Amino acid sequence: MHDTMLSQGGIPNKVFSDVYGALPVVEEGFEGADRDAIAVKFGATAAEVADDAGVSELEAGKALVQLYYEDDYSDVQMLMTHGFDAPHYWREVGQ
Repeated sequence: MHDTMLSQGGIPNKVFSDVYGALPVVEEGFEGADRDAIAVKFGATAAEVADDAGVSELEAGKALVQLYYEDDYSDVQMLMTHGFDAPHYWREVGQ
């Protein structure tokens, strides 16, 4: 039953949780750091997250956008900047 439950965005909960679990984790402590540098060093694209989560890039992309904008997942960070082909995502967690 868990696999058929849907998140608010219509994404199966299993896909949603697999994508969240596949995000690279960065410990907090980078206050004032260059976010571009963090994204380059630690961030992952939707395609990279999809590979790690075992889902399609489309599913990962939809889940990542939803995760980024949901208040319950405020640890999810995203940056799209000059020189990137796609947004880079990561999670910032407490030490």
